[in-house]
Amino acid sequence: GFMFLLFSFTVYCLSLSLTWSLPDVADTEVSCVFMERCILPCSFKVGPQEEIQWIQLEGLHVHWFYDNQDDLGYQDLIYRNRTSLFKDQISRGNASLQLTGVKVQDEGIYECFISTINGRNASYINLKVYRNGN
Repeated sequence: GFMFLLFSFTVYCLSLSLTWSLPDVADTEVSCVFMERCILPCSFKVGPQEEIQWIQLEGLHVHWFYDNQDDLGYQDLIYRNRTSLFKDQISRGNASLQLTGVKVQDEGIYECFISTINGRNASYINLKVYRNGN
């Protein structure tokens, strides 16, 4: 009995840790039209030394903003010249990402990860792509 309970508890803890690492449900779903521009919303509590990372959860680097400028050295090629932040609004807590020329391959869950002196926060967006008229 005790060993079974211990085993059940271990499985429960494992499932919890998996849930934390890969969210089943994104905070927001965004519908984007094929080949159009699309905005993935993200807001944060303003604080000094903000760092903004947008990651596609299959492991693709989408956009990184650090030290008051874009740092796109690690950006995956599929996103090259297609991403931008609203620079004038970052100081107001807006970290939304604009993606242009939306492709079917862009579908998936995106993480907006914010780090400031005050702490870290992540939110998740599920991007769906539609053809016009569908």
